[in-house]
Amino acid sequence: MKKKYIYPILLCVMSCMSCSDMLDIPKDGRIPFEDIFKDRHKTRGYLNSCFAQTEDIRPDFDFASYCDEAQNAEVVRPGRPYSRWYGGQATSTWFPVPTAGIWDNMYEGIRKCNVFLANIDEATIIASEEEINKWKAQAFTLRALYFWELIKRYGGGPIVLNEIPIGSDLSGYKRATFNECVKVIMNDCDSALAMPTRHFPYYNGSQTTGMMTKAVCHAIKSQAILYAVSPQWNDGTYSWNDAAKITKTAVDSLSANYELYNRAPAADVAQNSYALFHISTADV
Repeated sequence: MKKKYIYPILLCVMSCMSCSDMLDIPKDGRIPFEDIFKDRHKTRGYLNSCFAQTEDIRPDFDFASYCDEAQNAEVVRPGRPYSRWYGGQATSTWFPVPTAGIWDNMYEGIRKCNVFLANIDEATIIASEEEINKWKAQAFTLRALYFWELIKRYGGGPIVLNEIPIGSDLSGYKRATFNECVKVIMNDCDSALAMPTRHFPYYNGSQTTGMMTKAVCHAIKSQAILYAVSPQWNDGTYSWNDAAKITKTAVDSLSANYELYNRAPAADVAQNSYALFHISTADV
């Protein structure tokens, strides 16, 4: 009689062992962090995630509704941020200006770039040196862009260029000066421009829309140093001569590939080239 129960018992034990193994596998698609930079596609996927915060800095002409530049039809709709703003409902805890989340979002982008740059050199077993250099150029430019978008809105902020483990003590991060942050931006742009890769061009082709380029680096450098030498931020770190040199390098470097947008629109489409540009898609 006992033999009749051997197989069911074995099946039960094997089933429990199998269930135990299955329970060790995350059900939400997560993978161990150390596996990311051992796989080419996962590495590229992580770099792609570094681009996510660029969505938060796109020009948004709805902003004009908050000032006297334009009147937006959305203003008259009850409950819209614009109508609540004009109704005097803004408080210390509720502020409807759309750029209010930029601080968090830009530091999230910086954190991702920091993680990528700190680990990408481990990916030599799954990608060529050329490809790794191309990825680094993207990450350096993105980090410079995020720092720039931060400081032009808020002034100097904490400079974070390393991975910060969860649970770390953040009290040691102090607000840097505007020009200390500009130095970081310049260094990141220069690092990107110096990357020995053929795949970091001055402009994007049809297959690389949205990627960082040498043109973006030059534009960031020129804008940042022009702010740095303005009466608002000039502390002697940079001079107008420095700004002139950097901006001239930018103009000279880009003159072969870029020109002013001067496409004439049809009379029933837009008033002028400026208006046409802002109602056209980015790849026109």
